[in-house]
Amino acid sequence: MAYCRNCGAYVPDGQNKCLACGFEEPGQAEKKPENGSAAAQAREGEQFQEELRRRRQENDRLWAEAEHARRQAQQARQEAQRARAEAREQQRQAYEARQQQRYEQQARYGGQGFYPYISPRSRLIALLLCAFLGPTGAHNFYVGRMGRGLLFLFTGGLFGIGWVIDLIRILTGRFRDGNGAFVSRWDDTIL
Repeated sequence: MAYCRNCGAYVPDGQNKCLACGFEEPGQAEKKPENGSAAAQAREGEQFQEELRRRRQENDRLWAEAEHARRQAQQARQEAQRARAEAREQQRQAYEARQQQRYEQQARYGGQGFYPYISPRSRLIALLLCAFLGPTGAHNFYVGRMGRGLLFLFTGGLFGIGWVIDLIRILTGRFRDGNGAFVSRWDDTIL
């Protein structure tokens, strides 16, 4: 029994040429079978065919496994693409929600020329209230700071110190309303 050096297939005794790939052993004369009977040659041919069949089945099995692995990898890539697309969609929706909040805030604070940290309350009215009724906290009630207004009312403008500080803050435009926006508009809109 011999095997081909090129492909590893079984080569029957007495032959120097592989039946599977056609490779011929160089420099070897054709060997004659020891038992030259037709039955021995037929048996060797059957063994050779069986070996070829087994190798083909093994190759088919390996190919099917490789194909299955390739399909699984392709499905994994598609799942990853779907997950990335869903993440992008969620980010887009979150961005649109933030934009919608900004538009709603813009509508709440007066539309055109929107700056989200500017109060719609009048700075002039807050200044006049603070100057004349500061110890009572009227300017805090006007801008929507009820708790601070009550504190000023019961302590006399934090004993006068808070009143002076608020007066300076209103003059410099650093006074905030109940929503945290700066009261810096000098117009006479009464809200």
